[in-house]
Amino acid sequence: MEQSHVTFETVLSGISDIFSKINKSALLVKEKNDERLQLLQTDAKALQNLSESLSEPDDQNIFSELQRVEDELSALGSTYQQLTCTGAGLRQEVDRAKHTVQVLGEQRNQQSLAAHPKARYSVNVFRDMSKINWHEEHEPHQLKGFVRSKGGLRTFCFDRKKQSTFFIANSLWDMGEDDSGEENASKGHSQGASY
Repeated sequence: MEQSHVTFETVLSGISDIFSKINKSALLVKEKNDERLQLLQTDAKALQNLSESLSEPDDQNIFSELQRVEDELSALGSTYQQLTCTGAGLRQEVDRAKHTVQVLGEQRNQQSLAAHPKARYSVNVFRDMSKINWHEEHEPHQLKGFVRSKGGLRTFCFDRKKQSTFFIANSLWDMGEDDSGEENASKGHSQGASY
């Protein structure tokens, strides 16, 4: 089950990276097209001013150049519109993909909860009997949690790299024994502990 979670998160991360790259590329193309558009508009104005000021027989060349610049400007404008529409479509796809991922994650969580009620019951019984609550959000080589007792809560944090499993088990046993040792002593039982 854990492996599908990692695969699911990896796929989601990959999709997000792809869409991020596409959005960046679209923005760069848009910026370049805006610069070209600005240059072409400037050139078109300059050519128009020049054609108005000159009344020589070369007017035909200037008019053809002006027409070419206007055509290029029009083509850049349509390219810009296409990129804008494509970017909006990609954003909608990203939103749909995020929603699908969220729905699938919720379904997986619901299936996981429904699929293992006996295991959940067993874990709850163990937790209640041992009076040990484990913290799950920590580094993999650490064991963290707390032991409930009449005297309050006793927290623990063991480093698996530095402490042996024997030491950890004995320490947890001792933490839990403080409570049961008091109960046994009040019932008349003797309690002996060796370290």
